Amino acid sequence: MSISNQDSWLPTFQEFVNHWTAVNSELGSQMTLLGPYSMANFTADRASLDTLMTAVTTADNVLTNAKGDLDIKIAGGVARLKQFRGACQSLLVGSQYEKSPPLVPSPASIPGKFVKAFDDMANVWLQVNTTPPTGFTGPLTLQGGYLIATYTTELAAIRTAYVTYTNAQENARIAREARDIQFKKVYNKIKGYKGRCISMLASNSSLLGTIPVLRAPAGGTPDPVVLTGVWVSSTGRLTWTPSTNPNLDHYQVRFHYGPKYKAAEEQIVATVAAGTHLLDTLYNLGASGSSGLFKVYVVLTTNNEKGSNAVKITRP
Repeated sequence: MSISNQDSWLPTFQEFVNHWTAVNSELGSQMTLLGPYSMANFTADRASLDTLMTAVTTADNVLTNAKGDLDIKIAGGVARLKQFRGACQSLLVGSQYEKSPPLVPSPASIPGKFVKAFDDMANVWLQVNTTPPTGFTGPLTLQGGYLIATYTTELAAIRTAYVTYTNAQENARIAREARDIQFKKVYNKIKGYKGRCISMLASNSSLLGTIPVLRAPAGGTPDPVVLTGVWVSSTGRLTWTPSTNPNLDHYQVRFHYGPKYKAAEEQIVATVAAGTHLLDTLYNLGASGSSGLFKVYVVLTTNNEKGSNAVKITRP
């Protein structure tokens, strides 16, 4: 094992714990690194990293749920906005309100743009009811006798969902930063392990030949595959070209909310066996208008890896 992606952090560090235990047994004493930094310190730091990584997973789950809830509420708001625009263009023709309703944001728009459009719609609707144009008798209603009072309640729920989502984004970012700080601390401490073993163990010790590898060998980065992503019927479908690398171990599909893919913030969607080049997924695509960026990584037996191009899938 060696450090490549986040999945490899804890198993790799555990290999050092196991080896360090054997070294201490052979020496009959506790080998320490610069600090002094003992195996007990390293074990405790690894446990802390484990806890922080779990916290990131929890924060990402909260974020995913918050985004899904917001997407569902936004989809409902879009339907009402389309109805409202239709009402203004048919019932308020020739008035100052005919062209007042906001445009429906494109599916690729950030959530805040939808919330702004919904707020603008509420303002225009209130103006229509308060100061109706000549020839129109209010209140203006939408399909099913839908009134502005009901819309105001739903809009408040959309705003609440938006705040919950933005807070979840920030909490996930903070959790990642705490995790990454701890990882760097542990990684920097263990970098001196190999040299310390060489200086402490007898030259004929078998443990010198089993020192864990901290990083995958240089120069072994695989070629990326080419990824394609589309919405098919009721699912997002990802397909990619096969990797021809003889050391291929598996593929891993990862996700980012966008609008620009950031590897440091990506989430693991699925691990796919070598030989399979298709994945159907609804990951973060739970509602109409939901979208996200996907990559597929080629992961070798050496733990070297390379990500594909990022593709965006938007649920209609």
